[in-house]
Amino acid sequence: MYVLGYYVIQFTRFVGVAILFVFPLPGWLILSALDIWDYGVSLRAGIDFKKYQYFDKSLDLWFNLFMLLSAWYYQWPHSSVFLFLFLLRFLGELFLLITHKRIYLLYFPNIIHFFFPLYIIYLYLLQDKFNNNLVLLVLLVVATLIKLFEEYQLHYKNYIDGNSAKYLKNSKANNLRKIN
Repeated sequence: MYVLGYYVIQFTRFVGVAILFVFPLPGWLILSALDIWDYGVSLRAGIDFKKYQYFDKSLDLWFNLFMLLSAWYYQWPHSSVFLFLFLLRFLGELFLLITHKRIYLLYFPNIIHFFFPLYIIYLYLLQDKFNNNLVLLVLLVVATLIKLFEEYQLHYKNYIDGNSAKYLKNSKANNLRKIN
């Protein structure tokens, strides 16, 4: 059952990015939730960690591409920032693919992931009050700090949520992921 669930989540993540063109913020929330849930489901489905990482990082890149494309579609001011953030993470994904070292995801953080919703909130709630580059800089700093903390926990400290850690300790599946 978990195997089916895992592939349904992956398929939904793949086709679900189209929602960003219609409902950018709710779409981001839904896709981010699926991205968080898929790891626990993959463990229970018996998907090994390397295979999980391959699919997860590919779908993360796909999600990032559609965040960039939706910024262009809506012709948001500062769309070039989205391009820069996309390319930054793309480099990290490329280095990961070549070296198989997850530390590159910390060196090239996925800032676009948190910048996207912050920018939408800015556009629809604050742009009329604060329309300057200082706000853009603040959004970038906030998104960067949040993402660096998350990347550090995931890719340097190898953080794993409590439910998944408990599952791994109680299972005999050593190839799924080693925990400290």
